[in-house]
Amino acid sequence: MKQEERRQKILNILTMVPIATVLELADQLDVTPETIRKDLTELAAAGEIVRIHGGAALAGDTDGSVPYMAREKIRNQEKVDIGRAAAELIDMGDSLILEGSTTVSALCSALAKEKNLLKTLTIVTNSFHIASILEMGELCSKFFFLGGRMSSSEQLARGPMTVDFMKKFCVNKAVLSGAALGEKLSVSAYYENDRIFQKTAMECADQTILLLDSSKYPESAVMEVAHLTDFDYLVTGIRFDEKKKNVLGGSRLKIVEV
Repeated sequence: MKQEERRQKILNILTMVPIATVLELADQLDVTPETIRKDLTELAAAGEIVRIHGGAALAGDTDGSVPYMAREKIRNQEKVDIGRAAAELIDMGDSLILEGSTTVSALCSALAKEKNLLKTLTIVTNSFHIASILEMGELCSKFFFLGGRMSSSEQLARGPMTVDFMKKFCVNKAVLSGAALGEKLSVSAYYENDRIFQKTAMECADQTILLLDSSKYPESAVMEVAHLTDFDYLVTGIRFDEKKKNVLGGSRLKIVEV
């Protein structure tokens, strides 16, 4: 299939569904995810689509927010594995900022099975789904919800009010899930609200833990959050080549592979 024909098919698919993931498009068009990512980059540059977490939508048809239930299906088993591995990094008595994401929710599901640990934790989050997993804080030592403008589809609060409230906290660990990790190992976000939330969370925490499924690399969103070496831990299904491992080897970053 020629490039022009393939890209037209992508546009045709997006006229029938509000949002399509990279993996869904690759499956329907019988090409690799890498080919789809290149197509989406070109279509976004032409103003015909907007990039979203893990996929795309027609330009003008969405504010960019992807429903939680749609994101939850992407790399589900890998996210479960990442959540379990990340739970091993949480210590008794920790205070945590937990970003509202499907991968961080997988961590919470793992913690919910460790009741003796969980009942010692202080949790700060902007996610209704995480709040639900933790029975609105009943399973924790202390629980704080970061209010702000609500997104019903994403099941979280976001925006300046959310960030202003978060600045009042000083926690042991912030657990985040980046939108994209580029070839130069820069973690980036598609939206300003996400970028500000993540940077502020990093400032509020003694340590930062980044959770990334392998669909996020190599990807590049438009707003830089931080270099990968600015994090303390990366829990991921990504397998870096030797050149990238050498770059990361001299940093404080510890990589936990799943």
